[in-house]
Amino acid sequence: MEINDLVLGKIIVERNSEFRQLNNDLELVAETHGMLLDQVRQQGQQIDQIETNIGSAADQTEQANNNLNSANNYKNRLWASLAFVGGAIVVGTVGVAYNFFKRENNHIKPPE
Repeated sequence: MEINDLVLGKIIVERNSEFRQLNNDLELVAETHGMLLDQVRQQGQQIDQIETNIGSAADQTEQANNNLNSANNYKNRLWASLAFVGGAIVVGTVGVAYNFFKRENNHIKPPE
């Protein structure tokens, strides 16, 4: 019987060793699972940040387009105003010159 007890003791020691190894493996799996879960959370946060940045970029692009349209309208009005003022200056100058030359021609005495 002593041999059977010895064999049984070895089997028990071997089983305990296998259970310890299984326990270590399970702890490693749990740790790996935890690390993967953290990475998934971080990636989820990064994806949320990307989504926020895309929305912000879309808003800023729309605002930039509105600003460009406003600037274009302002430029067009500025050129129209400058053309109007330039035209008024030309017409005024021509009118003054015409009156000046007309007056000068009226003061010239014909030769006697």
